[in-house]
Amino acid sequence: MYIYFVRHGIPDYRTDTLLPEGVRQAESAARRLSYSGIDEIYSSPMGRARETARPAAELLGLPVTVLPWAYELGEESKTSWPDGVPTRLSKVDPLYYFAEDHRRLTVEEDFQRLEVFRNNGFKARYDEISEGLDEWLLTLGYRRTQEGFYLAEEPSEKHVALFCHCAMMRVMLSHLFNIPYHVLACTLESNYTGITILYFDSANKGKMTVPALLTYGDVGHIHMDTKESFQSHWTGENF
Repeated sequence: MYIYFVRHGIPDYRTDTLLPEGVRQAESAARRLSYSGIDEIYSSPMGRARETARPAAELLGLPVTVLPWAYELGEESKTSWPDGVPTRLSKVDPLYYFAEDHRRLTVEEDFQRLEVFRNNGFKARYDEISEGLDEWLLTLGYRRTQEGFYLAEEPSEKHVALFCHCAMMRVMLSHLFNIPYHVLACTLESNYTGITILYFDSANKGKMTVPALLTYGDVGHIHMDTKESFQSHWTGENF
């Protein structure tokens, strides 16, 4: 099974809708996904994600199933550490995250020992996304085990797309790969309509499997459609 996580297009965050450029990005992503044989489309309940899913659904003739748990992090993604000023977790100085006594934390220790995760509701939201993700994967035939792997109960060769958000995608990848969130918070950034592809073994029913990350944040569809460079909203640089 292949899962395509698709970040939404450039939005107007105030109205939770896409800007005209974001609509064009969504249309480019739809054409890219049409080459992949997408069988099912899912979406965050938020407007910008649903609008990004719409062109793909129309092009492929598929319904969009909304997953209530798949909305973006809000205030939970901010920390008041260390000066009381709310700061996004992704903007915390990486030197803090990679201090010697933080480097080898497990996922569980992450939330217990790092001050940035206290008093902001992040752990509760992390658990909500993780539990929602596992319930969804179970409907697709893969059950999470106590060890953190996935049992291929009813493996399939489906290609499934989920239109979602950058920070909550970090949570999903943290949970899927058992990587402490703080590592991903300051190292992974996905541009608008970036496509991330995961593969779950589809051949060995009843066997354990670990999802493989095939592509992260690919925006090649935008390059192909516009023939122009694409600006990183994270660094402001063109590539």
